[in-house]
Amino acid sequence: MDDKERIEELRKYIHELGYDEQQLKDSLFSISFSVGEAGTVDVTIQWPEKITETATDYVSTLLYSVNEGLLKNMMIDAITDSYVKYPEIKDEVEEIVEKWLVLQTSSSDTPCIKPTETLRGS
Repeated sequence: MDDKERIEELRKYIHELGYDEQQLKDSLFSISFSVGEAGTVDVTIQWPEKITETATDYVSTLLYSVNEGLLKNMMIDAITDSYVKYPEIKDEVEEIVEKWLVLQTSSSDTPCIKPTETLRGS
């Protein structure tokens, strides 16, 4: 099944649930993280037409989860899905996971702000 067929299947499924695409677009927050070859990180937010209190609650929870590392399992699932879908990137996926683990291990040992730095004078 190619991407066009998947999109059409998704549209049918959304319609069967009693929604239309515009309703979903009108209430959809989208937060995207991307990184380029130069290491530049870009974060973009797409705001919905109608912003409800429920939506702001969910977005706040999402941002908290990203900040606290609570989405780790979801990111691992996404990496695993990519590996299954594109087996030719096996080596790259393994390298990313290894580097991620190294960064996690090295950064968890020391606080971002050392307590002694808060006591220094200007």
